[in-house]
Amino acid sequence: MKASPTEPRYADWTVTTCGQVSESSWDEWNRILDATPRLHSPFLRPGFVRCLAEARDDVRIARWHDETGAACFLPFQQPRGRSAKALGLGIAEWQAIVCRSPEQVCWQGVARQAGWRSFAFDHLYAWQLDSTSARTELVYGDSPWVDLAGGWDHYLQCRRQLGSTLLKQTERRLRKLERERGLVEFQLDAPLEEAFDCLLRWKSAQHHRTGVPDAFRTHWVVQLLRIVASHRSDGFRGRISLLRAGGIPVAVHLGVESERTAHMWYPAYDRHYSHYSPGTILFLKLIEATAAAGLQRLDFGPGGQTYKDRLKTDDDRVVRGVLDTTWTSAIIRRPCSVAARVARAVHRSLTRFLPTTAALGRS
Repeated sequence: MKASPTEPRYADWTVTTCGQVSESSWDEWNRILDATPRLHSPFLRPGFVRCLAEARDDVRIARWHDETGAACFLPFQQPRGRSAKALGLGIAEWQAIVCRSPEQVCWQGVARQAGWRSFAFDHLYAWQLDSTSARTELVYGDSPWVDLAGGWDHYLQCRRQLGSTLLKQTERRLRKLERERGLVEFQLDAPLEEAFDCLLRWKSAQHHRTGVPDAFRTHWVVQLLRIVASHRSDGFRGRISLLRAGGIPVAVHLGVESERTAHMWYPAYDRHYSHYSPGTILFLKLIEATAAAGLQRLDFGPGGQTYKDRLKTDDDRVVRGVLDTTWTSAIIRRPCSVAARVARAVHRSLTRFLPTTAALGRS
């Protein structure tokens, strides 16, 4: 497997488990992220990597130095053989190589030096991938987010100037919920066990209702979410929130945060209260609380849900696909669409070690 003459060869290349990474390397990783605003996502933080490594044994860290001598990190999963996948395939909603010049990454060179035949990804920053370096079709999409740099009041003003009716509709439904069901309260940091139990029950009910295999019967998925919910270090934290009406939980959300960015990850609500739109009420409360905490943005993650389009202020481009390092593997797999290949990779990622088929529904 010869490298192209234009592909760089990286110095000091190592691949280790999380347990073999030194604390000084984790600190260096965090410093790179702190100094690189484009790599804003909590899913890129060492804290998330370490949480996933507690739940799975196939997490690996590639580390090397680029042409300038600066350190680079790539967390990934390699269950077996020479096929690798981005960290948290099917779960993590942003993936990237962590380095000080993230726009200048040669993915083909990285994959070749790692010895991979293929590398699957489903939430890669589109600006980090040179489309000519992938030997398969790429699928692009939008990942909506909310700009909170101006604070909550500025966000509301911008929404109203754009003629959004969602805010007024939600305010009416909140008043109706309070009038008919009792005082509405939002807990940004809710009691873990109570909130986590609501999340599991309501998400499982949603999966059953919509015919989606129930990911919350999958041991490592539940283990990961529980670990994340209580994590508070490495510039990364999980946060589980509850919306109550008359003291009764009606909506829940498990999200993740870095120093600058929050990410909406797993929302759920009690379907018996659906006519009050408790999920949307919770989202607006969460946006307000995130702004009050001084965070700069709230990511919604990819997906075509209407509420995301109505609440967002902007989009980032995301790409999914499979990078093949040899023409042979690309030709063999060409009859299979990129969507099918990524779906199979996600399926294998989610079902390894598990008795049940899993697919994660986060809407």
